[in-house]
Amino acid sequence: MRLKTSSLLLAAALVASSLPALATTVAPGGEHLVPGYYDPKTGTFKPLITPNVIPNVTTVTRDGTFVANVTLTIKSDIPTSSPIYVELDANTTDGTSLGLYNSYDESATKEATRTSAGAAHVSISVPYSWPHLLTPTKDAVSLTYYVYAGTLVSAGTAFAFDRTSIQSLATLPAIPANGATTTETIGTTI
Repeated sequence: MRLKTSSLLLAAALVASSLPALATTVAPGGEHLVPGYYDPKTGTFKPLITPNVIPNVTTVTRDGTFVANVTLTIKSDIPTSSPIYVELDANTTDGTSLGLYNSYDESATKEATRTSAGAAHVSISVPYSWPHLLTPTKDAVSLTYYVYAGTLVSAGTAFAFDRTSIQSLATLPAIPANGATTTETIGTTI
């Protein structure tokens, strides 16, 4: 029994003394060391862990402005004293096959000016600055506009307008060049 106990204690001491070598350490030059072992059969180093490395990627920022010039034809029964609001929304999702994604959504809302009992006009600008873009020349941009007309009816925290309309514009095939102003002219009926 004494031999078995001695053997177990010796084995435990050897394992315990090798544990610090398994931890990631910092070499005298400041570089981090990776725990592992040398495989004499293949002549290669075998790391004990596989680090989760995100590749070095280059990102860019795109700044610009989306503009919508909206002319409304009013056929709904909306009193001339009731406001009409138009919202412009621009969004994109930037990403790669590496699983890195950024989503951007910008919007602005402005009250339209009545030009007659049956017409209104508004020009909306949505400035944007989208940082950390990975693939801006491949990222489609969706432009959508919303029209809210009539009296705002409030029921607690919920709001409803007399008339609403939501329409998508053409999807841009890529994020515009840095500094660009992208203008859309829209004619719609509400």
